[in-house]
Amino acid sequence: MVKGVKINSVLMALSLAGFVNPTSWAFGDEAAALAEWQAFLNQQTELVTRTKLNADYVPGSITVLHGETLVMNGARILADALALAPNFDMQINLLGQRVIVMRGVGAAFSNSSVKVMLDGVNTVHASQGFAQTLLHMPIEQIERIEIIRGAATVVHGDDAVAGVINIITHDSAQAHLATGSKGYRSASITQGSEFGSGRLRLNLSAWGHGATGVRAEGDAVTVSGFEQYSSAPGRVNNQRAFEQLQLGWHNETTQLNFAYNRLRTGDFYGVIEFLPPSSDRYAQNYEDYLIRLNHEESVTPNLRSVTQLSLGQLSYELDTLYVPKTFIGTDFDDASARGFSDFIYRQTYLNQVREQQVQLEQQFVYDVSDTHRLLLGFDVRWVEITHANAKGIQNKDQDAHENVRARLGSTGDRHYRLAMFLQDEWRISPTFTLTSGLRLQQQWLNYTDRSKDNDKMTNPWQELEVRQVTPKLAAVWQVAPSHILKAQFSQSHVTPPIGQVTYVGNLANTAIRPEAAKTDHYELGYIYAGPVHTQRITFYHSEFDQLTHGTNYFHYFRPLSASGFGQEDYPGMRQIRARGIEWDSDFRFGYRWRGFASVSFNHTDDLAGNAVVGSRPYLGNLGLDYRLSDAIHLAGNVSYGGAMAIEPYDDRERFASYWVWNLAANYNLPKTGWRARFVVNNLTDVAVASPSPINIDLSGLAEKPTAPYAAGYLSPGRQFTLSLDYQF
Repeated sequence: MVKGVKINSVLMALSLAGFVNPTSWAFGDEAAALAEWQAFLNQQTELVTRTKLNADYVPGSITVLHGETLVMNGARILADALALAPNFDMQINLLGQRVIVMRGVGAAFSNSSVKVMLDGVNTVHASQGFAQTLLHMPIEQIERIEIIRGAATVVHGDDAVAGVINIITHDSAQAHLATGSKGYRSASITQGSEFGSGRLRLNLSAWGHGATGVRAEGDAVTVSGFEQYSSAPGRVNNQRAFEQLQLGWHNETTQLNFAYNRLRTGDFYGVIEFLPPSSDRYAQNYEDYLIRLNHEESVTPNLRSVTQLSLGQLSYELDTLYVPKTFIGTDFDDASARGFSDFIYRQTYLNQVREQQVQLEQQFVYDVSDTHRLLLGFDVRWVEITHANAKGIQNKDQDAHENVRARLGSTGDRHYRLAMFLQDEWRISPTFTLTSGLRLQQQWLNYTDRSKDNDKMTNPWQELEVRQVTPKLAAVWQVAPSHILKAQFSQSHVTPPIGQVTYVGNLANTAIRPEAAKTDHYELGYIYAGPVHTQRITFYHSEFDQLTHGTNYFHYFRPLSASGFGQEDYPGMRQIRARGIEWDSDFRFGYRWRGFASVSFNHTDDLAGNAVVGSRPYLGNLGLDYRLSDAIHLAGNVSYGGAMAIEPYDDRERFASYWVWNLAANYNLPKTGWRARFVVNNLTDVAVASPSPINIDLSGLAEKPTAPYAAGYLSPGRQFTLSLDYQF
């Protein structure tokens, strides 16, 4: 485990079958192919414990996806890859923002439950809790993706409530061009060279597509009887464009990286679910600037020091329309009577936020003996919103107090965090390792008080400045060379996004308290690592307590009087639990056939038996990869998702289950470095829907549960891609 332990285990829960690099496909016999397979499986990761361990011998559930494998199987961007990982469901919200749903948790909470990193640097916006730019990163720029399913805050701190995703950037020289249906186009290049005492690399990439033709049949205006003032039914402006620049330099001890990510998208279904006029303009803009300096050195033969300084500036801007057409004066009284007096003008809705993050991490790894290793870490983080602006909301003046609540933060909002964590890896016997950890964290906040008419809490943020203690205990037992048992308990305290937690000033004493938000996570796993196939089974149970409201489900987290539209009152969701079983397998038949499979059975509810919004009881993936010859490589996979849960007071049926098929054909020109690829994503053109919340005001007016977009937010459907790659 720590030193001198021979580990014979499979690498990953999903690598789309763990296929080898295509440059090594020219094996002429089974023995050589098997040797390559075994070498590929026995890889290491630092993501879970921050010390290099075999990926199947670390505590908890980890998945490693390889970029080359994902490219060969037709994935375009990171979000496509995550959809193929065990127990992942990728969704969108009303603004087209990608939503990670891991083990049924995520749809109602933004993405603040999953930490998303680029080469070890956190990219989650503290103001909003999402990492949109990185979820659109093209696969051609990704060396591998490492995923933790389950709480990981002892080592990783903020945002790692339900899991962690770390993207490691590609370093080998290559170029890529692609075109496809619905205006898709993509280009990227990676180049590296020796520079000084180290190696310098450059990564450039860009891709985009136009509006895909997805239509919305209704919106909040049509539902309310104002069809003549709506763009619905009409085309959804779901175009996207992504650009990325990365520079990196490294030698044996030091790494210096810079990354610029930019994502632009249309306004999709409208900021308050009034479909904007069909156009080709970009309504949303995300920009990330990231700098990382990492230095590692040996202080003594048994003591290693790792220092990392990361700087980030993350910004988001939304510029869209409230109402697609102008209400005329004769309709004012009618609109007012229906509760829409605040929304009767055609006007711009602007929301801007820019934040800066600075994080310093210092770790010491001390080998007490060959069987005992200690990790001591210190973590300092500073976050400040340097610019925030919102206007157009409810026709209020920009400086009005009510309008401040509509922002994603206020200029000058800041918080500081100081943390210390200790991890003990102790190999009690040659086959049994116990890992324990403890994180002690204190934070200080200076937020703008957004409460209104509430004299009891003049400084509501003071209650958030609590000392938090987070424990972890895990065991790994190699019962036999091919059989591994794992068990884990871990806890996390939730640091809510600034834009969500600052509503606390209006909450009563009995309401949700963000300072108490935490999770408890239990896991039991078994791995069989055979010579040609691996099997992994994980039983998990997670409890989430005192969660803050999500971005688009405000009413879901508060007591709701639903009797006015024929439903039982709902007490508000404060606690949820996620329980389930995950099985996945990697297998091979000779050196021509390889494959993967995974099935997840989930029960994610609010303790009263109501399934949590966005969760699915079943998720599964199956993929096959066939090497027809040294030049031709065929791959295909299918994903299944069970019927999706909606709010308990919504009388619609659960959103339908789906089967999505993807096919890819790859042709490698012998000895030239060129590769051509043709991909069909969503072969049967299935319209996969993401959950759309009901609107309480509309429901009261209609006297029944009413959602502006009854069919949900729909995926683009079938897509074709033709690409050409070259490896220098």
